[in-house]
Amino acid sequence: MLALAGIYDRWRDPTKLENDPSRWLLSFAIFTKDAAEPLAPIHERNPILLSESSMTEWLDPDNLEDPENTTQDLLNELAEESDQVAAVVESWPVSAEAGNVRNNSSSLIIQLSQ
Repeated sequence: MLALAGIYDRWRDPTKLENDPSRWLLSFAIFTKDAAEPLAPIHERNPILLSESSMTEWLDPDNLEDPENTTQDLLNELAEESDQVAAVVESWPVSAEAGNVRNNSSSLIIQLSQ
């Protein structure tokens, strides 16, 4: 299992009525970076992968109380460490069907014969 650096927010859609239960939207984004060397053959970018210790650092709300520490500084630090996480990720070729968002099956992760 991999942990990724991301953000989320819950916000009210201003085009909907105050009493409309669907007025609340949840949105999120995953931070990416130039691909780590081991992942570059797969794609030109990869998510910022978090180690156990960097996950704790990313989720710590007190981290940003220091004016010397900005979100961008933290992301830059985590992006560097992300390459170390990527270096130990095990990967293998899978069916092209894994790239179709309509497909959802555990068979999608079965390694193709080489």
